Amino acid sequence: MTDWFENLVWGLLVLAIVVCIPLALVAGHNEKQEWEAFKAAHDCKVTSRIDGSVMPTFAMDTSGKAVYGMTTTPSKTGWTCDDGVTYYK
Repeated sequence: MTDWFENLVWGLLVLAIVVCIPLALVAGHNEKQEWEAFKAAHDCKVTSRIDGSVMPTFAMDTSGKAVYGMTTTPSKTGWTCDDGVTYYK
């Protein structure tokens, strides 16, 4: 790869990261605000909680070596609202 092309690729990667991180943060904040408004408007109450978990994972790569990892699931809270639906967040 030529130097200018490699620099272009790295520059575009950095630009994508710099642009995407703030967009993801704003999207998450808006989603939380929408949920808070919905929760208040529909008289949602906590009715259940599900604990998160961490599980070890094992596999073999293409060269036959063992690969170890972890899989996680987040804790969730069940909210039952006046529309009769339970939402897990």
